[in-house]
Amino acid sequence: MAGDVTLPLKTFRFRVKDETSGKKLDAAAREVNSVWNHCNGGKRHALKHNQRWPGKSELQASTRGLAR
Repeated sequence: MAGDVTLPLKTFRFRVKDETSGKKLDAAAREVNSVWNHCNGGKRHALKHNQRWPGKSELQASTRGLAR
């Protein structure tokens, strides 16, 4: 589309040498992914059913304890 602005995105990659830190980071990444997917599902549901999008407090309440 005309007028769209793309911002540069920088991604860092690190190697984790000890075994336990890598497992903890993988578990944290899975938790973040599940919360992200849940929030996107709420937005999709609102669009599909012509409802207002959930706000910050509603998303926080619905994701509390989700990734445990």
